[in-house]
Amino acid sequence: MKLLIDENIPPVISRFLKKKGHDVLEVREIAKGTDDRDIVEIALERNRDILTLDLDFGDIYFFSKRGELNIYVLRPSTLNISNLKTILVENLKEIEKSDKNGLYILKETGYRVLH
Repeated sequence: MKLLIDENIPPVISRFLKKKGHDVLEVREIAKGTDDRDIVEIALERNRDILTLDLDFGDIYFFSKRGELNIYVLRPSTLNISNLKTILVENLKEIEKSDKNGLYILKETGYRVLH
């Protein structure tokens, strides 16, 4: 999976995903401080999905970029590294099977997708 990691995701999660074989690019490495709309454009230009904790990406997806890319919003019950890793391990393999773009809300207990 080719991911563009938002700045609000801890770097340890990026390293974790790299170890799991994902192609990871961090916003903090290429465009620190970039506006969310510009992050979406970067993801589209580089053919990457976005991984974030920021619910604001939902508005961008639904009002201007619906169906053009995948956005994964992590919603842990408690914000800590362990819960973020659990969410990713529990959901990414299943999500990779999807052939339709959407806004994915990921939790420890599963995910929902909005197309």
